[in-house]
Amino acid sequence: MKLQTNVLITAITFFSLTLGTAAAGDFQTEGLVGFSNVQNALSFGGDSAPYLAIGTSPQIGFHLHSGSVLPLPETILPTDTGIEFECVQGPHEREGRNIHVIHTKRGKIYCTWHAVFTLDFINDQGDAVLSGDGIFTVVGGTRHYRGASGSFRTLFETEVVKAGSDTAIAEFTQEGELKRK
Repeated sequence: MKLQTNVLITAITFFSLTLGTAAAGDFQTEGLVGFSNVQNALSFGGDSAPYLAIGTSPQIGFHLHSGSVLPLPETILPTDTGIEFECVQGPHEREGRNIHVIHTKRGKIYCTWHAVFTLDFINDQGDAVLSGDGIFTVVGGTRHYRGASGSFRTLFETEVVKAGSDTAIAEFTQEGELKRK
């Protein structure tokens, strides 16, 4: 709960300074995401890293994201400064399935996703920056978003994460298409 509170406080400060704009018909959002259980997830033993995000969008307004990251150990590749690996949406503790949920005042938007994450070590102590580049596919929703479709690219990057830290906070952006039925 402490991570969730810190993410929300940080995000409120962030949004008071940076509200984006978008052309009609485009889907754009930006925000902050907090990850937990990072060490266990990065051990590649099958654990996921739950996340909670807060965002704002000209199209869907203020919203929350929830879900978890499930790293795919068979995709680990060494890089010059760390590792690269693929991830998908992991189990959602409230939805009872592997799904990403965007919570808006007009309903939920359900997504699946696939992303490439990069863990770049920046010093000998093991401090690192975690980033990701993924495609989210809209697979429906509730109320206003029932039957929604579309896809959008999601990018994120953390500040420096201290070696051994089990949490991380990152800024994220999303751009693409969100269609209602």
